Amino acid sequence: MPRGFWSAEPEHGDERPDSWCSACEDKVNSDGGEWNDESEAFAGVTLLCGACYDRAKEMNVNS
Repeated sequence: MPRGFWSAEPEHGDERPDSWCSACEDKVNSDGGEWNDESEAFAGVTLLCGACYDRAKEMNVNS
């Protein structure tokens, strides 16, 4: 089931900016629109390698 794919504005040369799902986007918006300790705890932020990032994006964009 697609979960959505949201991303921060990429910095110059950053082809894989920080990204998150729609549930996390909703949480951030309900907490005032900025990431904070509560929304970061909700997200359970983890690191993905480039290949996994690309696959997650492919699975959750336009799906």
